[in-house]
Amino acid sequence: MISSLMSFFKHLKPVVVNCYTSDPSVFEYSKIDKATKFIPTWWKEIPNDTDFPTMKGCAGFLDQYKKSFIMPMWADFYVTLNEDGTFTWRFPNDETAHASCHPKFEYPNWIQDKSQHIKLKSPWFFHCDEDIYFQILPVQFSKSRLFDWQAVTGVNEYKYQHSSHINLFLNGNQGSEFVIEFGEPLAFFVPLTEKKVVFKCHLVSNDEMEKKQSIFPKITKNKYFASRKIKDSRTSKCPFGFGA
Repeated sequence: MISSLMSFFKHLKPVVVNCYTSDPSVFEYSKIDKATKFIPTWWKEIPNDTDFPTMKGCAGFLDQYKKSFIMPMWADFYVTLNEDGTFTWRFPNDETAHASCHPKFEYPNWIQDKSQHIKLKSPWFFHCDEDIYFQILPVQFSKSRLFDWQAVTGVNEYKYQHSSHINLFLNGNQGSEFVIEFGEPLAFFVPLTEKKVVFKCHLVSNDEMEKKQSIFPKITKNKYFASRKIKDSRTSKCPFGFGA
């Protein structure tokens, strides 16, 4: 009985994902927010008074935005695919931003076209007290050129790991140049839970941000799994469903 009541009240309490950044510009202009705030203009301009069904009433489109959150691009990002198979990138006036990639030798039998993987280092540190997973999806409805670049799908949780980096694939020939503009929606974050989910953004000092990002076991490999195992071992197994 007590366990059932605790489960009931826990279900009513919203799941909070706290999002921290030490960059005042990112905090002011590029918060993660409800996807409904990023609905594309072309969809809003579809007439409401047609005699035939349109995407204005598409349940799949509407539910995608109602049930998701979006991370927008926090700065203009420029990428050039070089002739030697490498790429160069830059963020204007941002010395803390960074981009990297998984080298192609890691997946020799997967990608056979000219796509280039890039990982954008997000300025956001996520933390959630609950073990809730989120599906990451590309925001294709906001793109006029669907396949120039798009986010890679994946599943993350933010109780045990806290990075919110965005993996992308760029599709172009050597010498191609790409621009992902400030404010452009990068990815959907879809909560895999029936509970209400809230994203709260916080501006913190550089010292506090560095401290948050450095708390991991000091080992070479599998830091995530080691951290998860240690934290799980500290959790109380109370039969009434209470925490530690």
